[in-house]
Formats: sequence, structure tokens, C-alpha cells
Amino acid sequence: VTGTGNGAGGLVGYNTTSASITTSYATGTVTGNNYVGGLVGANTYSCRITDSYTTGSVSGTTNVGGFVGYTEGTISASYFDLNTSNQTAACGNEGTCGAVGKATAELQANKTATNLYKTWSDDSWCFNCGNYPVLKNMPTGAPSAASCYNHCSCSGATPASNESTGKSKIGRASCRVRV
Repeated sequence: VTGTGNGAGGLVGYNTTSASITTSYATGTVTGNNYVGGLVGANTYSCRITDSYTTGSVSGTTNVGGFVGYTEGTISASYFDLNTSNQTAACGNEGTCGAVGKATAELQANKTATNLYKTWSDDSWCFNCGNYPVLKNMPTGAPSAASCYNHCSCSGATPASNESTGKSKIGRASCRVRV
């Protein structure tokens, strides 16, 4: 995503008007000017983001964060990849953020090994250790989470056996936005 004005995000530029983003992720590169974030450019007052993560590189001029460029809203149980984002701050503006930066290995670990995803629903997410979590129900035509089932047996932070053909290459984001 390349933004030329204000508000560039891997999923949404501006999250406004009491909207909620939940159970989502973004993996692409985001570049912009002001309010630039891996998932959302600007998360305004009374807006919520939960159970989400981002892995893409993020760059901009002001209010740049690995997860959100600017936030006045609420963020919980959400993460960005410190190794791939080229950012150290989750949110570009000063204040309470709620998102946390983690190393790639932590984000790709078994759900029970790190406690990162303890509130994330097993009905929505596939936790295939050694890969980032993926959504189980993707729209028709989108990459699927087929590698989710019967491919990985984890007992710790690393796979005990992983028959998948490699890391997930899903480059789309999925979300539920309530306005």
C-alpha cells in the first residue's frame, strides 16, 4: 500500500465512527506520509481493534507505527512483527497503544507456547506452528488455510513435525468491520 496523503494502513487507512476491526491481519508493505501503520493508519476515538496482527514493512514521515500510525481508540490482543516491520513502536503517536511488537519466532509459535493468542478464537484462527496464524474461513478465491489441518503437532515453541510445504504466503487481510 502506498499512500500519498494522510492515513495509510495495510488493511484500513482510517478506522472511524465507532468502528471495530477484529480477527484480522495484513502482510503487505505500507508506505505513506502521516498516520502510517502496518494494519491501520489512524484509529480514531471510540474505535476498537482486537485479535489482529501485521507482518509487513512500514515506512513514513510522521506518526508511523508497526501496527497503527495514530490511535485515540482501543487496541487489545494485537501484535506486529519487530523483525519485518522496520519499526520499534507499535503506534506512531505517543499515548496508550495496546498493540505489542514481537519477534517473528514468537508470532509463529504454537498458541499455547507463548500465551500471545490466548484470547483468539480457535474457531476463527489456525495456529500452524512455524507459520503466522491464518484465518480458517477465507473468501472464495483467496488463499486458504488448508495447511492448517493435520500438518503440525507442537509441544513447545517449535514444530514437533510439520508436513506443510513452507510458510504461509497469504497476502490478503480479512476483517469484520461493524459501523
